[in-house]
Amino acid sequence: MIKMKKINAVLINAGDESRWLSALNNARVDFSVATPDSVDPSTINCALVGRYKGGELANYPNLEIIQSLWAGVDRLLEDSIIPVSVPIIRMVDPSLTTGMVDYVVCQVMNALLRTDQYNNPDWNHSQRKYPRYRGDITVGFLGFGVLGQACAAALSNLGFNVRGWGRSRKDIVDDQYFYGPLQLNEFLMATDVLINLLPNTENTLDIVCHDLLTKLPQNAVFVNVGRGEQLVEQDMLDLLDSGHLAYCVLDVFREEPLPRDHRFWTHPKVRVSPHIASVTNPETAAQVINKNLQVWKCGDTPGPIANRSLGY
Repeated sequence: MIKMKKINAVLINAGDESRWLSALNNARVDFSVATPDSVDPSTINCALVGRYKGGELANYPNLEIIQSLWAGVDRLLEDSIIPVSVPIIRMVDPSLTTGMVDYVVCQVMNALLRTDQYNNPDWNHSQRKYPRYRGDITVGFLGFGVLGQACAAALSNLGFNVRGWGRSRKDIVDDQYFYGPLQLNEFLMATDVLINLLPNTENTLDIVCHDLLTKLPQNAVFVNVGRGEQLVEQDMLDLLDSGHLAYCVLDVFREEPLPRDHRFWTHPKVRVSPHIASVTNPETAAQVINKNLQVWKCGDTPGPIANRSLGY
């Protein structure tokens, strides 16, 4: 007979803790959940972690498994305090996918209709003179994993041209998927709206730089929903000021919250959103967490487990 593990979990930086606790309770989870201020750290063997700041798991000596509440796990993987023997479960929840699809479709529609040119008192919007339609726009995804493919499918169904780029070959039967450094330029040259959805790794740090952005067509739009560390901010600002880029939409930043005196707030060609492109829904995520931990409780490996060598 398999001996079931007893799970004692702590909820860390989840945001609305009361909502998470209520959702976990409604999901009838078969384990205890507490907040850091109401638990003996030595009794905890599972951590449910939201916006991780680093070092926060140092006080839990008996930690055996971590469930991320957000899509990104890079900050957990970067923390040397967390033993490599402790698996980190990535959050794969329908709400994350639908949220990202909604955000990306919204930004692409804005680019199509050139909403940055609204409020023109001269009644002289480009769409009146030179109307364009969905088939006139090519949307490229820098990073073509689960989220990128879901967004691409939604936009394709709406009539947009879509293409994707990833670091390695995928089993995708489509001549609009590009991979590796040798195919990056070809991918960029016909991309009117570039959506960055790359994971945060040592290979993607500062990848969105002057050299990459200048490969885009004139008046291209850049949308960053990957990580702030991937964007060389001054390079992007220079290309906005020169007119090469039409405008940029940024949802992620090197420092969050974005400082109030940052130039992004006042630049006329930069749109800022407060890291809301894909937000976990506690009600649906609680079901995912319960399923993952039940698998682990029975002695099996839940998934997907973050790959430390890849960085995600």
